Amino acid sequence: ISWLVNDGVANSNAGTSTVDTAHVAPTITAGTTATFNGGGAAVVLDGAIAVTDVDSGGTLTGATVAINSGSIAGDLLNYASLTGLGITGSYDAATGALTLSGTSSIANYESALDSVTYGFTAGGDPTGGGGDTSRGISWLVNDGVANSNAGTSTVDTAHVAPTITAGTTATFNGGGAA
Repeated sequence: ISWLVNDGVANSNAGTSTVDTAHVAPTITAGTTATFNGGGAAVVLDGAIAVTDVDSGGTLTGATVAINSGSIAGDLLNYASLTGLGITGSYDAATGALTLSGTSSIANYESALDSVTYGFTAGGDPTGGGGDTSRGISWLVNDGVANSNAGTSTVDTAHVAPTITAGTTATFNGGGAA
């Protein structure tokens, strides 16, 4: 920026200033705890995700939801495919990360993130034999320039014990066959 002053007769020499600009990364707020019961339906991880971004023009280009602690084989993150949002998703079981991508509004990303669920493969024990009863979940969004802070949530897992039903009566006569 150049600065000049005039005293009515002549201009001064040019003074200059510099303005540095900085991109502000988006922010995400998460923080609930969900509970998943083994053998049950998938549960929504955090239905109240909040995202802000003051300098992205109201759009985001991606998000990552990841199991960052306690992950075991059989964990599954998914999201409701919300038709028309322009957001696609894929889950990588090896890393425990669900990646959402596509340029879409912050509101659309909030809707997609609010729909993210945790489930476990059918018939498996989500506690890994009782040793993994909780998962730390991290949430990130990207505005095409920078990643947000990491929001965090928790999912607690519970092993549901098998059940047995009995109800008949048997009679044994002494000295007889089993």
